[in-house]
Order: sequence, then C-alpha cells, then structure tokens
Amino acid sequence: MILIVHAVDDERSIRRRLGQPEYSYYFVLEEFLPVLEGLGTVVRVRDPETEVDRIHRRAGDRETCVFLSFSPPHRTPVDLECPTLPVFAWEFDDLPDETWDGEPRNDWRYTLERTGGAIVHSTHAARVVAEAMGSDWPVLPIPAPVWDRFAVSGDRPGGSPLRRMELTFVGSAMDSLDLDAQGDPSAAPAGYEARAVFDVDLETPPPPVRARETTLGLGGVVYTTIFNPRDGRKNWRDLLRGFCVALRDRADATLVLKIVGSGVTAIRVHVAGELGRLGPMRCRVVLLDAFLDDATYRSLAEGSTYAVNASHGEGQCLPLMEYMSLGKPAVAPAHSGMKDYVDETNAFVVSSSREPASWPHDPRDKVRTFRQRIDMESLIEAFRRSYDVATGDPEEYRRSSKTTRTAEGRRPEAGDLSRFLALMGRTVRAKSEFAAPPFRVAAVLSRRVSRRGTIRRARVRSTQALHACSSPAISPALAQATGDLERPAGPRRRDEQPGHGHRRPAHQHPHHQGAALLHEHRHRGDREPRHPGAAGDDRGPHRR
Repeated sequence: MILIVHAVDDERSIRRRLGQPEYSYYFVLEEFLPVLEGLGTVVRVRDPETEVDRIHRRAGDRETCVFLSFSPPHRTPVDLECPTLPVFAWEFDDLPDETWDGEPRNDWRYTLERTGGAIVHSTHAARVVAEAMGSDWPVLPIPAPVWDRFAVSGDRPGGSPLRRMELTFVGSAMDSLDLDAQGDPSAAPAGYEARAVFDVDLETPPPPVRARETTLGLGGVVYTTIFNPRDGRKNWRDLLRGFCVALRDRADATLVLKIVGSGVTAIRVHVAGELGRLGPMRCRVVLLDAFLDDATYRSLAEGSTYAVNASHGEGQCLPLMEYMSLGKPAVAPAHSGMKDYVDETNAFVVSSSREPASWPHDPRDKVRTFRQRIDMESLIEAFRRSYDVATGDPEEYRRSSKTTRTAEGRRPEAGDLSRFLALMGRTVRAKSEFAAPPFRVAAVLSRRVSRRGTIRRARVRSTQALHACSSPAISPALAQATGDLERPAGPRRRDEQPGHGHRRPAHQHPHHQGAALLHEHRHRGDREPRHPGAAGDDRGPHRR
C-alpha cells in the first residue's frame, strides 16, 4: 500500500508558523508517521494538487494508493483521482454546514461527500460527523499514537508526587516570586510600565524580551499546562484564576504556564495583570516562554505532579495525552476529545456545560454551534482535592498514576487503521464503476448488494475485519456502516425514507447546486482563518 501524506506545514515552515492556524497538524502527522511506515510505503508531498495524482497514476492497479490529508476538511483537496481521506480533529458540537467567501469546502459536508470517508481523533468527532453525514458514513476515530512513544521512554509510574527539578533552556520566564509582597506586577516583566498591566493595548505589542540561557528551579506540587495564547479556546484565564483562588496560601503549589508560538510576549502583560488583581498570595505562578528541546520537555513533564486543562474544547490535546502517558494524573474536564481518556480514575474531573459558540474558521463569527463552559467552582475544588491527595495521600496518587499510564489500552490499535485504509482504498477505486462524485462508500457497496442480493465473500471479509476492531473506542458510525453493508438488499425503513428525518447529503441541498458551480472557478489561494486550528493542540518536538 502506498500512503501519500501532507500537512499544511513542513519542517521548513513550522518554526515560523508555530501558533498559527492549522500548525498543529504538522505534529499530528509526525506522530502518525511511524505507524504509517509500518503499514506501507509513505510518500510525503508538499503540493497535493500536482504531486498526488502523479504518484497514484504511477502505482496504477499494482498497488492500493491512498492520500491522507492531515488538514481540516475546508483545506482538503476534493478533485483528485487518488482516494483521499481527511485526517482532522474537531471539538465542537456541530459540523460546519454553511458556505462563505465563495468557498464550498467551508461546508465540511461538501468535502466529506467527495472523499467518501475520514479519520478523526476522537469518538466525539466521529459522532458529530455521523450526525452530519449519516450513520452509514465511514469514519474511524484514532488518536495520535503518543502513548507508545512517551510511555516507553518515561520513568516508572507511581513515583512520588513531590519532586524537585531544574530546567535549563534558552528563553525567558516570568516568575510570580519576583513580584513584591503586594503583588505589584510593575517589576515583572522588566521594562514594562506599571500602567500597561492594567490598561493593556492589544494593538501595540510590548517590548521584546531577550531570550537567554536560563535555569529555573521547581518543586512541591507542580501543575503544568501547555497552550497557545492566541487560541481563546484554551481558557487560560479561568485556569490561572482557579489555581490562585484555590491554593493562594500554599507556598509549595506551583502553576507552570508553558506557552507555544512565536511573537506571543504580549501575554506576559496579561498574566502580570491577572496576578496583580489576584495577589497577594503565597502560591507560585511561572510563565515559561522558551525553546525546550526533547530532553528538557521530558524533564518538565516527569517533574510535574499534574497536567492541567480548562479549555472550552479539545480535538485531542497532545500535551495532556503525553503527560498522562507518563503517569501524570490530570485536572481537566471530560468533554470533547478528552472524553476518550479522562475519567474519575485518572483525573480530578472538572464539570462543564454547553454554551453557544462560533466555528473557529468562520470570519463572520456567526453563532452556529456549542462549546463547553468550565464550572469555576468545580475547577477550584479540583485544584484543592488534587493538592490534598499529592501532599496527604501519596498511595492514592500512585494508584491514580498507574491507572493514568495504562489508559492508552483504550485506544484503537494500528490494525484498525490498516484495515480501514485497505477497505477505503479498494472501495474508492471502485467508484469509477458506478456514479460520478460526490460518492459514498456505503452507496457503492450497496449497489453491489442490490445487483447480487449479497456482497461477495471477499467484500464480506473486509467488513468483518472492521467489525473485529469495533472496540468502545471505535465509532458506532463505522460499526453501523460496515454492518449495514452485510444486510441483504431491501426497502429502507420508514425513518430512512426522505421526508422522515433523514438528512439529505450535502450535495443535494439547494444552496450546494450553486456552490458546486462556484467550486469549479474558486480562488485557489487559501485564506488564513482568524483562529488557530486544533489538531494536536499546542505542542511539538521543539515546544517553542
């Protein structure tokens, strides 16, 4: 099998684009590469429009060829000959189903109808896709395989919750211990006027902070979060406020805010302003704006007591998965992509509730979906309970740590991905025998059913292989899709008939008939969305 892969960024552009829209898809692809290389020949391309079909034609009928586009659907090519599968993360409650700016792919159903399948990173995303595309539409939820890499390289789980560590890095750190006794933030960061702390001009960036080699000592109960300050979904203000309110009198409690991205020094002013409002306090807050190599990043993870998260939604959250694979329990909500691996056995779960929101790439800022609002009282209580366990019940901490590290057993295995890719590659190739795009895998196989009454034995074996991987982590939509293909042909149930609650495919909606014409002449230049994408969520091997 030939697996062609592409992400918006590559090794040449990622450093200057850290924190920009869709940057984290590069890191998700990097995590998947070892698995994909075990399944077939991996070919990485920079320009899918010109390279993918050339490779596909060269392969001909000798070998199955599949293009994996590590990008959200609105940036996935839809007019290639090669079977194409978008690989994406999604944390909101609704799939984008409207067009704007003359780009039909902004309606994700338009793209998905034309690809015939997708790979997502959580069961939450799989359910949202199934609700938009129908229960018979093939979608495989498989998270980035960070568990294997970090669990193998990490220290022994169940160690002491209280450790001391020293980190040496090139960058800068703002430490609340440098503030005066009244919490006056005028002393940090150096060079800022005190008034700027309380009256921040978002349009005028603060003076740059010189990066230099720094040594930082940390100890006690250390809570660590990694986030992109440009991404409002990360909700760092609630996290900071919850920590300071809950543990303000605990001198051995530290919150490390590790920020990701370039040109984000303005957050130092915002954090200093928050500390000024929250102080005085004895707990410690460290804002870390630095390049961390792999060894230093791992030292921070292994020296931390807890991983923390208070976001409004996560596609999967690579940093949280990495820390938990090392046996670090979490203080986090169990919603969106985190619901697959965060529960009461390995985390102090923070309550949340739905609130109206916009799709992150919609420049109109229309309220069309829902995200999660963090319950502040629950967050404060989670910080207090976690601190009490770390300082007063080390055995309970060790039990939680061991449970946390074995949570990766809930994920799908590489075999699930292999069988899905093989089935999709063979099936999508068969679409030329039937109708022109838009095309659905289930529709193609259903035609074979209608002509012969049952699927040929070889095809049944393919669907049975997918049934074999229908663990709780596998989407009900996928199990339903393959299950439906094995049924003999017959009349649809009443609830499947048009007009009885059955959602029409995207291309049949009236506004899509015009959108299809626009698609033929659409502008090829991709416009940057206002907000970053969230495939992997704020990490990378260089952790800027």
